[in-house]
Amino acid sequence: MKAQLRLIKNVLLSHREAGLLRHWIQKFIKIKKRQCRGTTIKTYSSVLNGYADFVGDDHWPPSWEKIADWFDYLENQKVSETTIHSYWIQLRTFLNFLEKIEALEHKDNPTHSIYKLGIAPSKPDLDPVAFPPEDLNTIFEYLESLAKTNNREAIRNRALIRFSYVTGIREAGVSDLRLSHLDIDNRCVHLPARTNKSKRRHRPYFDDQVASDLEAWLVVRPQRDEVDNVFVSLRGCVGAPISPKGIYSMLQRVCKAAGINRRKFHALRHSSALDALESGISVDKVQKQLGHANLQTTMNYLRGRDEDRARAYQERSLSENLARLAATRQMEQYKEDIQQELK
Repeated sequence: MKAQLRLIKNVLLSHREAGLLRHWIQKFIKIKKRQCRGTTIKTYSSVLNGYADFVGDDHWPPSWEKIADWFDYLENQKVSETTIHSYWIQLRTFLNFLEKIEALEHKDNPTHSIYKLGIAPSKPDLDPVAFPPEDLNTIFEYLESLAKTNNREAIRNRALIRFSYVTGIREAGVSDLRLSHLDIDNRCVHLPARTNKSKRRHRPYFDDQVASDLEAWLVVRPQRDEVDNVFVSLRGCVGAPISPKGIYSMLQRVCKAAGINRRKFHALRHSSALDALESGISVDKVQKQLGHANLQTTMNYLRGRDEDRARAYQERSLSENLARLAATRQMEQYKEDIQQELK
C-alpha cells in the first residue's frame, strides 16, 4: 500500500513539474520586458527557449549535468566561445532569478555547482576588432561622393555611421535613438537609462561634422506621425524605425560597395575608443563617452588593432635597428666614462 501511495505521489509530482521550466521562462521574460530593450528580450527568449528545447519541458529542477551537456552540444554545433559564454550569462541570470524569488532553493540552483566544478564557459580574451582608419575614411569618401548627388540612402548612411563612430553608441541604441534625444546645438545626445546597457543616463558628445551630417539627413528624412526615431528605413516600409538588423545589413552593403573588408557594427564602437585614445583623449573621458561602468573595460581597448601592430613592426624592423641601438648605447656609455674620468 505504501509503495502504491509513493508511486501515486511521484506521478502527481511529475505532472505538476511538467512544463515548469517553460512556465518560469515566460514569467522571467515578462518581468524583463519592464527592464530591458526589445532586442535584449528577444535574445533572452531565444536562448532560454533553446535551452528548454534541448533539456525537454519535463526537466525540473534544472541540473548542472544537463547544462554541461548543452554546452557540449553547442560546441559540437560549432557555436563560438564568445556566443556560448553569452548564452551562459543569460541562463545564469535566469537561474539566479529563480533562486531570488524562491522558485529554486539555493542547493537546487545549478549555477553554484557549475562554478565549483570549474565548467562555466569563460569569456575569450579577444583583442578589440576595429576598422583601420584608412578603411573608415574610404567609407566616408564613398558616401560623400554619393551624397553630393542627393542620394538619400547615402545621406542617411553617412550620418548614421559617422554619428555611431564618434559617439560610440551601440547598434541597439542607434536604432532606438529619438529626435528628442538629440541636442544638435550643444553637440550631444541625452540618452535615457532604459536605452543603455548600464541602465544609467548617458550623454555622449559629437563634433561639428556629425552635426552637419545629421542636419542634412533630417532635411530628407521621411516623416511619419507615429515615428520619432532619428534613423528610419528607406526600403520596404519607408519611414519605419530601422532595426538593429537593418543597421547591420546596411553597414555590410556599404563596406562591400566601398571595397573594404566587412566588419560587425560594433567595430565602430571599438574604432571610436581606439581613435580617441590614439588622438590623445584621456582614458577617463573615453570611458564616460562610451558609458562604461568599469574603467578596465575601456582599458581593454588599449590593446589596439592587429593591423596597426603588424604595420609598426614591419616599418620599424627590430633586426635592422639592432646595430643602431647597440651603437647608441655604446656611445652613451662612452660619454659616461669620459665624464667620470674628467671628474
